[in-house]
Amino acid sequence: MRRILSVLLALIGISLLINFMASLDFSRTYLSGFIWTGSVEKGYARQINESLIDANLCNLSSNSNPPRILIYYVEGLRSDIDRMRTTTYSVYDHGVWIEDIRYSDLPRISYGSIVYRVTPVVEFKKHVPVLKDTTFITVKGAYNSSSGTFLVESCGRPYIGFSDLSKFKPTEFANDGFSRIVMNHEELKEIRNLTLKIIENARSDYEKVVAIQRYLMENYRYDFNYEIKGDPVYWFLFKGKRGICKHFASAFVVMCNSVGIPARVVVGYQVKPTPGNQSVFADQAHMWAEVKFKEGWVEFDPTPPSSAKRIKTRTHVTFVDSKIMSGENFTVEGVVEHEKGPVENGFVEIYLKRNKDERGILIGTFYFENGHFKKTIRAPNVTGRYHVVAHFVGSMKYEESWSDPVVEIYEKPVFSVDIPDKTSTDFNVSGRLITMDRSVKDIYVFVDGEFYKKIKTDENGNFSVRISLERGFHEIKFVFKGSKFILPSHFEKRIEAGDIDVIIQDKKVIAGKKNRISMSVLFNKKPVEHVFINGIEYSSGENVALEIVPDRIGLIPIEIRAYGFKKVVTVKSVAATDIRYEYGNGFLRIYVVDSLGNPVNGSIYVDGMRYEVENGFLEIPVNGSVEIYYPGDEFHMPARVRASPSQLPAFIPLLLIPIPVLIGYVMYNRWVYGIDVRFEKEHPDLPLIWRVGERIRFSVSCRRNYVIRIDGRDVEFSGENEHSIVFDKKGRHVLEFVVKRGEKVKRCMTFHVDIVDNYGEAIVSVLNILESEMRKKGINPEFLTLREIIKAIGCNLKKTLSLFEDFRYGKRGNYSREDFICVFKEVMDCLRELRS
Repeated sequence: MRRILSVLLALIGISLLINFMASLDFSRTYLSGFIWTGSVEKGYARQINESLIDANLCNLSSNSNPPRILIYYVEGLRSDIDRMRTTTYSVYDHGVWIEDIRYSDLPRISYGSIVYRVTPVVEFKKHVPVLKDTTFITVKGAYNSSSGTFLVESCGRPYIGFSDLSKFKPTEFANDGFSRIVMNHEELKEIRNLTLKIIENARSDYEKVVAIQRYLMENYRYDFNYEIKGDPVYWFLFKGKRGICKHFASAFVVMCNSVGIPARVVVGYQVKPTPGNQSVFADQAHMWAEVKFKEGWVEFDPTPPSSAKRIKTRTHVTFVDSKIMSGENFTVEGVVEHEKGPVENGFVEIYLKRNKDERGILIGTFYFENGHFKKTIRAPNVTGRYHVVAHFVGSMKYEESWSDPVVEIYEKPVFSVDIPDKTSTDFNVSGRLITMDRSVKDIYVFVDGEFYKKIKTDENGNFSVRISLERGFHEIKFVFKGSKFILPSHFEKRIEAGDIDVIIQDKKVIAGKKNRISMSVLFNKKPVEHVFINGIEYSSGENVALEIVPDRIGLIPIEIRAYGFKKVVTVKSVAATDIRYEYGNGFLRIYVVDSLGNPVNGSIYVDGMRYEVENGFLEIPVNGSVEIYYPGDEFHMPARVRASPSQLPAFIPLLLIPIPVLIGYVMYNRWVYGIDVRFEKEHPDLPLIWRVGERIRFSVSCRRNYVIRIDGRDVEFSGENEHSIVFDKKGRHVLEFVVKRGEKVKRCMTFHVDIVDNYGEAIVSVLNILESEMRKKGINPEFLTLREIIKAIGCNLKKTLSLFEDFRYGKRGNYSREDFICVFKEVMDCLRELRS
């Protein structure tokens, strides 16, 4: 009961404290103006979408250029505080920081806290700016005590924050707080080696961090004109060596974590270290770092003081309605540019002014892109002569600029060009430059930033050009440089040139039966995103399972459509073969039909003797049991059957011969007619797979003469022999080792040898062993990827996975027999481990 009463009294005390502080006048204290009483102009920043002013600092490859838009006021800071945070990040994944999302802690107010007040101008939709070590804010939200940040659903009203920020002398690094760095292993190793060299003379943990910070500040340049290729941190450290705050802070944290220093990045805003009221703009967005010591997190900012000047801009109003009615809508249009071209994006304010020097009436603020703005605005309820003036508010990269009050009317032409995202390497582009002017105009075509060709439009603005490219990504740009009172215009698009490739694992199907074909549809060796196969849509071209039921034998076409391409591939439809027979009047009648009921013609073997079947029928004089073998042809599968008369033979009394005599006879036949074939392989269980042109060596041991049939071709040998053979054609070949007594076959051993163009195909065949193991465990692997199969059976098949995926997605063109053997041994080791 006492505990409950204590909690209630504490909550009442907190509520009274907050209300009391909200009523205080701080004008005569170091918290001067703590409760801000100014006004925010209606129609200004509160109408601005928060996403348009996001600096996007967590993506190191993106453009970070937040506008100079007022987003909040703050007061009550200490003179040693110059940063306010919104989020922290502890996972770096190939150039993108992933936010720390654990918000499940209980906020609290402690004595001795720094108390400050924030007044939003833009409504915060997710995160609110707070000081480091903030433990409580007067707005409903989730709290992360590790980062000292808050997650809110929405916040558009003032709030008070309480921070436990204190100074301490850091000693040793903590044992937790590490960031997870996901990037190329070799590049991370190079970063680690650089960092170890930087800190080799440091005498304490703190000196190590300071050494890394000093190295970044002294050896890299703060510059808006940076370039990123590949992993942004690696490129910044070893190639570009220039960037903005997000590159410096990210490099710092990756370097620290590479040598075992727990560090993370922090995103927020740079503010003035003053207790008085101050305005904070979107272009004050900043990223810095902090390192965890045993005493707590310590902030470090490796970004050097900026010597880069903001780029000068020019703002022009190019169109405005000639007559504006009080209280009614009118349209204003213009451009914002710098000396090298249009400003990418930003915000423009529109003012009405009686003369050039007065502040005027702010009547609208809006976002623009590609240097062009056009907006319909409601005029205020005033009358008189005014100039319509546009003000580009500036940004992190660009200076602000004002339009000249003198209005000139320009036409902005528009390109209409239809280029697909994916296209062939040689294609034609047609388009139109839409303008009121009927004169012929010059259009400049650029490919990957390089001038490609100059073409001309007709009087209607139509143009056409043929472009030839290599496979891969390309930037296509059409530029009209402008003329008198016609603004420059351009059209650009990033496209990928290439072709559709179709990989089918097994191009053979059975006629008259349901077949599941596993295939992948690739564009430039990557799975397509949407594909139509025989008119059926699939969301991805990777490992498509296509079901077909062929109604005939032969080549079956499969139509594939993706990215505007049409491609037809074929699979071979073969029929299963059925051998039926009957005895009568001393003859054996043999009927050979396929699974579709059609008669099958060709060669057939009866106890090794070759006969020709015509119209699916053969009749030969036979009374006893025989083996009938059809070897198959291009479109029919092999079949084998043992034929026996339906009536018992007359010599049934012979069955009364003593069993030992029969066993002796059998053993004698095995000894006399036995045959042993051994292939020269690196492992006894290794599948019979070789590359086209490779020599296959094998030995045959037999006491009698024997015949080797290679794809139906007979070669006769005798005794104990060492042999070899070379196949120059890809596919499955049949090797039969036959021992005869006269014309009668006494023993036959059959082997199927697979010949491949690339050992990558052999690697795929080895993986069928894994599928069999999964079925034994009751798991159907039919729709699983290799990664999912490995996870399901718990094997460590790192090398196998790498080689398989490289082959599947075309990252590697050729594989050796050593790769094949490596995969086989790794799979066999895994199976032995599972079965033990």
